[in-house]
Amino acid sequence: MKRLSLIFGIILLTIIGFSQTKNINSSGSNLVKKNADGNVTVTGNFVNLDVDSVYMPGAIAQFHRIDSIDVATAGSWITVKFDTLIANESTYGYNFNSDSTGFITSFSGDTRVQGCGHWIWRGADNANVKMYLRVLINSVEARCLQANDSRGKKTSDDGTLVYTGTIHHMAHQEIKLQYQVSNIDMDWEGSAVFDNPISFSINFEKMNDH
Repeated sequence: MKRLSLIFGIILLTIIGFSQTKNINSSGSNLVKKNADGNVTVTGNFVNLDVDSVYMPGAIAQFHRIDSIDVATAGSWITVKFDTLIANESTYGYNFNSDSTGFITSFSGDTRVQGCGHWIWRGADNANVKMYLRVLINSVEARCLQANDSRGKKTSDDGTLVYTGTIHHMAHQEIKLQYQVSNIDMDWEGSAVFDNPISFSINFEKMNDH
């Protein structure tokens, strides 16, 4: 209890939600204040704390591109434009930029980034095709967020190219995903076998503040 009093006497803690809160008392006034946005601000010293659980979600976000991409350019990097925010898998920290070709961070720190691209080969049998994915932070390529594949394809082959890694960023910087292929018959499209096919996914998870 002394440790809690020390911690909460020094900092301002914003708690996103309480679950099964039984009793909270304070040596000062306005210990718990519910803000207009629904968040709860906690200040002061705890003298009695009886809480079963406190829910404090981290910054996470999930975005998809559902529409397929009919590739028109080979040998150049093309930025993926996303079209869907998965609201029930997202909290805060990452938002679409003005044209949905990237994402703006709201904090400075480290983020884990992962996702995939679903490809389909619409060219001839026995063609050797190369494909690449990379993540950029403020137009600079992230070294640990590169993925590529190169192999012979048969007509109507499909598959998934996965990427995962971490980036360091400052608040309000922009994250983008780009692809490159060696042949324009390599398109991006989710398989019709799935109930909810998508072309690309990207998700973010905050690791820390810097």
